[in-house]
Amino acid sequence: MFINRLVLLILFFSSYAHAELSIQNWKTPNGSQVYFVENHSLPCR
Repeated sequence: MFINRLVLLILFFSSYAHAELSIQNWKTPNGSQVYFVENHSLPCR
């Protein structure tokens, strides 16, 4: 019983640790699927 509660608490609080990504998708006129994930943490050269 203790293990079940511990697992539930870990799953509940671990959801707060993840950042939500905004994933955009669309289909081009020729039918190709496009997925875009904006990320500002990538270094610029």
